[in-house]
Amino acid sequence: MLYLARRLYLPTGEVLERYVVKSGGDCQLEWFPFEKESHSMILVNELYIQKSSDGVLTIGEIASI
Repeated sequence: MLYLARRLYLPTGEVLERYVVKSGGDCQLEWFPFEKESHSMILVNELYIQKSSDGVLTIGEIASI
């Protein structure tokens, strides 16, 4: 799944703007700066990435538009 986040909040406290977050079926996350739109992207205002107790990065809260 692809999300286009206006604001992306990382577990470190860093806030990134206009980033794409790709979540895979095996719970792996990638994020990268937005360059071009894809028809399968979901636009969200805010997306929070959190680190679970076992150190895995997951999508926490999503604030839709």
